[in-house]
Amino acid sequence: MSEINKKLTIKIPTKEVKKAIGEKSGLKPLKQLPKRPYPNENSTDELFAAYFHKKVSAFIFMIEQGYLGVDGMAPFKAMTFFDEIYHHLVKKEDVINYKRVFQWLKLFFSRFPNVKAVQKKKAVKYLQLVYGLFNGESVSELLYAYFHNKVTVIVFMIERGFLGVDGKAPFKAMILFDDIYTDLIKLEHQTSHARIFQWLKLFFLRFPKAKAIQKRKAIEYIRIVYGLFGLKLNPMI
Repeated sequence: MSEINKKLTIKIPTKEVKKAIGEKSGLKPLKQLPKRPYPNENSTDELFAAYFHKKVSAFIFMIEQGYLGVDGMAPFKAMTFFDEIYHHLVKKEDVINYKRVFQWLKLFFSRFPNVKAVQKKKAVKYLQLVYGLFNGESVSELLYAYFHNKVTVIVFMIERGFLGVDGKAPFKAMILFDDIYTDLIKLEHQTSHARIFQWLKLFFLRFPKAKAIQKRKAIEYIRIVYGLFGLKLNPMI
C-alpha cells in the first residue's frame, strides 16, 4: 500500500502552493468568503458561477459541522466534485502544482467523518485554495464546457452501457442531474420538469438494468434538460 493510502500526510511540494495557503494569501474562513447575490435566472453564467460558490461553501460547512447530508453521501459527492474539477476544470499549468492538494482532499473525503480536527482545518484551507483558482469571470465558462462534456459522456454511457472505470458512472450521472435540478434551472422549470428529473434519477439508480425503450427515453429527457440552457446535443450522438 502506498503512503498516500496509509495516512493523510501528503506534503505540498511547490513554493507557489505553500505560499498560496499561507496567511498572506488572502484566504478567509467561510464566514468571510465573498457573498454572492441571488443569481439572475435569465443568466446562465450567473447560475453556473453561483452553483460553484454554493457547492464549495456547502462542503466547507459539511467539514466544520460533520454533516453527511440527508442521504449520508455528502463526502462521496464532495470527493466526486473535486475529482471532476481537477480533471476537467483546472488549467494545464496548475495541474502539476495542485496535484497533491487534490490527492489529499480525495483521501480526506474518502475517510470523512473519521478525521482529526487538524485535518479538518487543513481541508478547509485547501478548499479555499481551490476556490481561489477560479475567478468569477472564468468559472462559469469552465463549468459550461464541463457540463456539455459530462452530458455527452452520460449519453454515451447510456447507449454503450459503459459504467466507467470505477463502475460508478450511473451514480455520478444521478448526482449531476440532481445538482442541475436543484441549482441550475429556473424555479418555473423545477415545477414543470420535476417528473423528468425524478424519472432520470430512478433510471440511473437502476442502470444498466434498463430496456432499449427506456434508454431512448432517457436520452430524449436529457436532450430536454439540455435544451433548458438554450443548447442542443449533437444529433449524431
